[in-house]
Amino acid sequence: MSRCGIQRARLTVCRRLVLLVILWKYLQEKNMYNLSLSSNTYGQPLFHVEVITLILYYAGEMGSYFLVEPAYESALEDIGRFYPRLSFSQNIITGPEYNECTDLMPVGDDVLAKFYYSNLSKWRAANLTVFLTNEADCDGHATAYLATNLRKLTIGTNFVSDIDNKEKWPTRIEAGPGGKSDVIWTVRTFRDVLLHFNWTTVLMVCDVNRNPAMLLWCTGNQNGLSTALQYNVSLLQVDGFFTTTNYTFVMEEIRRQTRVIIYMVFGGTLRKLMMAAQSANMTQGDFVHISSIILRHPIFGNYNWRYGENEDVTMKAAYRTVLFLEKDTVDDYPPYGSDLYFLKERWRNASSVRYNISYTPDTVNFHLTAAYAMFLSTAQVVQEFLDSNRPHLLEDGRNIARAFYSRTFTLRTGNFSLDEYGTLAGSNTILQQYYPDDALQLILKIQVMPLEIREVHPLHWPGPIWPPPNRPKCGFDGQDPVCWETGGGGRTEAAAGALIALILLLTVGSLVYLRTRKLDGLTWWLLAEDEVKKVQNTGASTLNKILSGWKIN
Repeated sequence: MSRCGIQRARLTVCRRLVLLVILWKYLQEKNMYNLSLSSNTYGQPLFHVEVITLILYYAGEMGSYFLVEPAYESALEDIGRFYPRLSFSQNIITGPEYNECTDLMPVGDDVLAKFYYSNLSKWRAANLTVFLTNEADCDGHATAYLATNLRKLTIGTNFVSDIDNKEKWPTRIEAGPGGKSDVIWTVRTFRDVLLHFNWTTVLMVCDVNRNPAMLLWCTGNQNGLSTALQYNVSLLQVDGFFTTTNYTFVMEEIRRQTRVIIYMVFGGTLRKLMMAAQSANMTQGDFVHISSIILRHPIFGNYNWRYGENEDVTMKAAYRTVLFLEKDTVDDYPPYGSDLYFLKERWRNASSVRYNISYTPDTVNFHLTAAYAMFLSTAQVVQEFLDSNRPHLLEDGRNIARAFYSRTFTLRTGNFSLDEYGTLAGSNTILQQYYPDDALQLILKIQVMPLEIREVHPLHWPGPIWPPPNRPKCGFDGQDPVCWETGGGGRTEAAAGALIALILLLTVGSLVYLRTRKLDGLTWWLLAEDEVKKVQNTGASTLNKILSGWKIN
């Protein structure tokens, strides 16, 4: 090619780049992106799958596009490598006005439906259309409702409490924690830990402001634990983001009902609660504060006692009575040099370079592995239908969803295990405590199925007794009758005095009753008709004369 030809080619490329930039700017001004990513890079596929993803835009939430897009990209690449007969194309619906899940709550259904019905020819040309997403509206129903009505497979990270209702959710799979299976595992963990220490009365405190899913999670655990313990577990709802929340009242209610508390709250709310507990003299070892951490991520706040504030010294002592119960995250930190380590580092670097979103290597975000897993597991299921000569069954999402039930997918990101409802299986748990040297020390490793509680390090409890009793010796109000017998001379004398007073009262009452019965039999108060004197206009003085001979006591 001549030099002139090369220059023309370069000019053509430059013009195309300029046009792409102009188009991108136009889409930005429209505040809506329909991005298409594809796994097919080597010719015409045998079976084509269109994926629709409604997702949050900026990294305001853990499952937003800026964080999980690198994982989507890796998934599409691996589908092209591992499943050459398949081609996946992803259609991403998002925009800068959708930063938090509440932004999509009122409009998510309309946004998704408008996009879907505006591209019907695209879906009809595909062999299969599915809905896969990480985080959109808070409850994930925008994707689920449309997909359910269309009988399309839908996989998301949001959960619902009635996922076992397959008439309502016949095509829905849950790829994130918090679902029915996770609730069951969490309830079993609570039950096993409580009974391990002989605690049978407990109260739960839930932070319900930030996300509606928190209340679903808390009530699910409350109901399950009440059944497991055969005891009506109370649930106190607090708003940790409201400046006038009365934490003193919360502590008063706790003191009235229990000595063991489970907190399902954000890190900042836990600190406020522990300040109130310290002020109420409830951090001396008589009360056990259990912080159930859903996920250690910056969005949930700081669960350390250290905040760089004047109260840190006080909080350090108060947090000695806090036990931290959370998922065993050993699988979330792959060893250096492993394939998973480099895969996660690739995702982290991509978010930083492309979107200027940074997070540390030790940041746990289940959305990343969920984004990858939902694509690869779908590809595996589709391939299984094709290999068994049953492609016609893929026309109904209910058939596809059933292929996910009660199975484990072995992926680059680890095992992706689902239960009989299509929800993510629970995980093992650890119990930790801040030691006097400030270290967060592992105390127990808890395996739920089958049950195994293994002590790793001894617990350093500030109180005189470990474990503290489930119930105060004299009852929550201090008036238990058992203390009258064993509480010392003062209480014994008081009880004896009360008994004597009761006997005297009964004796006097009996005498009065008998005397009244005797008087009731007399007729001295009756007057004969001839003894009644009719007196006119006598007034009060005449009445006094009539009664003058009577003795009135």
